[in-house]
Amino acid sequence: MAALLEIKVKAHKAHKVLVNVFPGWHSLNNYSWAVNGRVWIVWNPNYYQITHIRSTSQSIHCLINGNNGTLVCFITVIYAYNSIEQRKVLWAELSSIEQMVDKPWLIAGDFNAVLYPNDRVYGAPISLAETQDFSNCIHKLQLNEVPWKGDYYTWSNKQLGTDRICSRIDRVFGNLDWLMTWGHVITKYDLPYFYDHSPVILTIANNRWTCKVSFRFFNIWAEHSTFMDKVAEIWQKHMAPGTMANIWGKLRALRQVLKDLNIEEFKSTTTKINVVRQELLQIQEQINQQCTDELLCNEKQTLLDIEKWSLVEESALRQKSRAKWIQLGDGNNKYFTAVIKERTNKKIMRELTSLRGTKLNTPEAIKEEVVEFYKALMGSSTTSLPVVDRNTMKKGSTITYEQGVALCEDVMDEEIWKALTSIGDDKAPGVDGYNTYFYKKTWSITKDDMLMAIIEFFQTGKLYRPVNCTVPENLCFPQKFIQWIMECVHTVNYTIMVNGETTPPFNAARGLRQGDHISPYLFDISMEYLSRCLAEFSQASGLQANMNKSSIYFGGAVVQEKLNILQQSGFGCGDFPFKYLCVPLSTKKLTIMQWSPLVNKIIARISSWTAKKLSYAGRIQLVQSVLFGIQAYWSQLFTISAKVLKLIESYCISFTWSGSNTITKRALIAWDKVCLPKSVGGMNLINIRMWNQAAIAKTY
Repeated sequence: MAALLEIKVKAHKAHKVLVNVFPGWHSLNNYSWAVNGRVWIVWNPNYYQITHIRSTSQSIHCLINGNNGTLVCFITVIYAYNSIEQRKVLWAELSSIEQMVDKPWLIAGDFNAVLYPNDRVYGAPISLAETQDFSNCIHKLQLNEVPWKGDYYTWSNKQLGTDRICSRIDRVFGNLDWLMTWGHVITKYDLPYFYDHSPVILTIANNRWTCKVSFRFFNIWAEHSTFMDKVAEIWQKHMAPGTMANIWGKLRALRQVLKDLNIEEFKSTTTKINVVRQELLQIQEQINQQCTDELLCNEKQTLLDIEKWSLVEESALRQKSRAKWIQLGDGNNKYFTAVIKERTNKKIMRELTSLRGTKLNTPEAIKEEVVEFYKALMGSSTTSLPVVDRNTMKKGSTITYEQGVALCEDVMDEEIWKALTSIGDDKAPGVDGYNTYFYKKTWSITKDDMLMAIIEFFQTGKLYRPVNCTVPENLCFPQKFIQWIMECVHTVNYTIMVNGETTPPFNAARGLRQGDHISPYLFDISMEYLSRCLAEFSQASGLQANMNKSSIYFGGAVVQEKLNILQQSGFGCGDFPFKYLCVPLSTKKLTIMQWSPLVNKIIARISSWTAKKLSYAGRIQLVQSVLFGIQAYWSQLFTISAKVLKLIESYCISFTWSGSNTITKRALIAWDKVCLPKSVGGMNLINIRMWNQAAIAKTY
C-alpha cells in the first residue's frame, strides 16, 4: 500500500499512469475536490481491502482491513495547503473525523506546518501563529507522534549555502488505540534522493519478538504469609564454601522457590479479580432476596478479597512500569499497563546496522553484535597509560594521618544497616534480580551472612597492581583504603540486556559497575588533578576541548579585544540569543516563542498517551511531582512572565479537573484554593507564581 502526494497528473491521465506503475492495484484519489488530484492512495487487493469514507481537497480518510485479519484501522492521508487560513479548514475536518473514529487511527502526510520552534533551519523565524493552530488540533484530538527514525528535517528547498531551508513538515500521528495496538511500529524517514521531501515508510508487522525474561523480585511476594518461612528454609542450607559464594548459592536456590510461589499465588491476578467480582454480584443478589448474617459476612470477606487482589495487581504493575512518582492505591492500573507497553516498545531493537555495515534483523544476530561491540569497548584495556605528574598532585592539600585512620576504621553493623536503608526499595544492586526491599524485608534472616560477607571484604581486600592508582596514592590515601577501591574496580563484569533478555557476563578491563556509588567519588579524585594542573591534565587524561562545539560570547567588549581573545583561544564567536542546557540565553527579555520549550515540555508530558490512563488522584500527583519539577529549573533562572505563568496554570487546571491537554473552562474550585495545604482544604500543590518569586529572591 502507498500514499502519493503532489501528484501533478491530470484526471484524464490518472488511469493510464496507475495501470502502468501499479498494475492490478486499486486506488483512491481526491480529483473531485482538487483539480490535480493532490492525494492518491493505492493498494494491492491481495493484501488489503480499503473502504473510502470521505475526501476533501487536503485529505482522504478511509478504513483499512488486512486480508489476514491482523490489521483493522482508520487512516487519514494529509496534503495540507500552504496558507494558515486554508489549513484551518483541515484542522476542523480532522476534528469532525475524530468523532467517528472507534478504532486505531493513523494520520500521516505533508501538513505544510511546523509544530515546534526548532522545526525550521534558516529561512524566516518560526512565529507563534504558525504553530498554534496545528498544536491545538493535535492536543484537542489527543494524538501522539508515532516513534520515528531518520533525519529530523523532512523537507528542503535544495538550495546551497545559507539559501538552503530545511523544515519538518511531514509527520505521522496515532491515536491512543493505535499506540496501544501498534505502538511498536516505527516511522522511517528515508533519504530524499531527487525529491524535496523524505519518503515516509511504515512497516506494519505483529510484535512477535519473544525472549527469556530474567528473574526479578516483586515486592508483593514479601507480603505473603509463607514468604519468610520459605526464605528461612533456604537460608539454613549450606550451598558453597566461602561466605560470598554461600550467599550467592542461596540466592540462586531461592529464585525457583519464589517463582513457584508466584505461579501458585500471584499468577493471573486479573482473572482472580474478575472471579471475585462475579462472586460479589451473586452474594449481593442473594442478599436482596433474603438477607442473612452469613451472606453479610461473605460480602465483607469478598470485598476484602477484591481489595487484596487489586492491590497485588497494582503493586506488580507499578514495579514493572518503574513509575516511582505515583503512589499505590489510586487505581492507576491502566496507566501502569500503558507505561509498560511503551517501555517495551522503546527498548526492543528490531534492526541494527553492524560495524561492518550489515543490516541485522534477527534477535540472535542483534544480541551477538551488541555483545561483541561492548566486549571490544569495555572488555579490552589500553596498552599504556600516561603518567600522572606526582609533583603536580602534591601541590595542593592531601589526606592527613587522622583522616586516613578514620577512612580505615572498622565498619560497624549499624553503619551497614544505615547504608542499606538509605537505598530506595526498588533499587537493584546487581543482576541477580533481588532489589533492596528483599534485603530489608528479610534482614532478620539474612543479617548474619550479609554482615559477615561485608566485614570480610574490608578485612581481606586485595590490590591488583596492573590498574593505575597513582592519583589516590599521591593524595596520601591509606594503602588499605586504596586496596578496597581497586578491588571494586578490578572485579567488574558486565551483563547486557538486549530486547529484554540478559546475555552471559563478560569481564571488563575498564569502567565501573553501572550505578556504582563510588563512581562519583573516584571522578572527583581524578578531577582534582585538573584543578591542580590544567596544562598537563589534557596530556595525562586524554580529555580535550572540542573546538567545533565551543564558542565565546561577548557583551560590551571592544572589537579589538574580541579579536585578540578569539585569536589566542582559537574558539569561534557566538551570537545571542542561544541555548545553554536547553535554556535560551538572551540580552533582551525572552519572547513567547523562546518560552515555548518550557510550555511544550509541560504539554508533552500531559499529552502523553500513557497519561490519559491516569485516575484523578494520579493526575494530582503528576501535576505535583512532574509538571512543577519541569518548570522549577526555569524558575531558578528567570522571572517567568505573567502571560506564560497564566498559560502554565491554565494547562494544569484543565488537566487536573478534566484530564484534557487543552485549555478548558472547567474548574470546580479556584486554583489558589487548590494550591493551599491539605490541612486547610487544598491539594497542597505548589503555587507557581510564589515559587518563582521565592526562587528568584535567592539570586539577590
